This record gives sequence, structure tokens and C-alpha cells, in this order.
Amino acid sequence: MSHLWIRILQESQYARWMAAARFAAKGKTMADSGFDAEVKSILAFLSMQHPASQPVINPATLDINVEDYVAPRFLRKVKSKVGVDFTTIKYLPS
Repeated sequence: MSHLWIRILQESQYARWMAAARFAAKGKTMADSGFDAEVKSILAFLSMQHPASQPVINPATLDINVEDYVAPRFLRKVKSKVGVDFTTIKYLPS
């Protein structure tokens, strides 16, 4: 078995190579009618990996409630530990 390194400069070139490799693995040729659809599906997949121009979620307006993501049994443990610490700090003279 030998390895072959291929330098690919553009996504379209990569998509054509990947589609050709997938078709070759299935025993099909590039002349098959589904080749162009395979190239387009690979390009669509690659386009999902590009970063968005604007963030989908604005972090400044993000309101996260810990209770929505943590199991209640862990919340009870944390609240009991945190509650003791804050009650001692709350009544300190300023």
C-alpha cells in the first residue's frame, strides 16, 4: 500500500476529489449521473464549516439560569455550600 499526498487549493477542487474517491469506493465512475449531486453535497457540508458573519447569539443579552442545566441534586449541594458562605459575608460590618 502506498500513500499519495494531494495538494488542494480550493474547496471546489477538494469536493471533486472527495466525490471521485467516494464514487470509486462504490465502483462508480465520475461519468455517473450522481457525481454532480455528490460534489454539491460536499460543498454544502464545507460551507457549514465557515464562521458566520454575525454571531447567532448575542452574549450581552444572554441570560443563563443554572437551574435549567444542572440536576436538582447537584443544585442542592451547591446552594447549601454557597448559602453558608454568602450568609457569613452578607452580615459583615462595612
